[in-house]
Formats: sequence, structure tokens, C-alpha cells
Amino acid sequence: DGSLEVVVGTGALGASDDGMRATEIGVLPSDIAFAPDGALLFSQSQPEPAVRRVDPETGVVTTILR
Repeated sequence: DGSLEVVVGTGALGASDDGMRATEIGVLPSDIAFAPDGALLFSQSQPEPAVRRVDPETGVVTTILR
């Protein structure tokens, strides 16, 4: 239907600490994938390169690789 839903990031750089909700972190995600458990995995190039995970139940972000 042409609608868009933001699931990771605010669209601007800002706070991006582990433990924050995915829709509140200030990152610029580049690639996404889904893990077998339903978690959303994403890579980011800014504010620093990392691979991160969004918990499918809580929406909380944790860093997997920096």
C-alpha cells in the first residue's frame, strides 16, 4: 500500500547505547537480516561501524560486533 514503518534508528545521528529501543537510537543502518529466532540484525556505518541485534520481544538493541 506504499506505507513505510521505521523499525531501526531515528534518521539522525545521536545516542546509540546498548539497551536502548531500536526506534530511539541515533544510527544510520545500512544492511538488515533476520536471525533464526526472529531477531532483526543490522549493520551500521555511523556513528561507528557495528553489527547489532534487535530483540524481537522487547525491541532493545545490543551490539554483536564492533
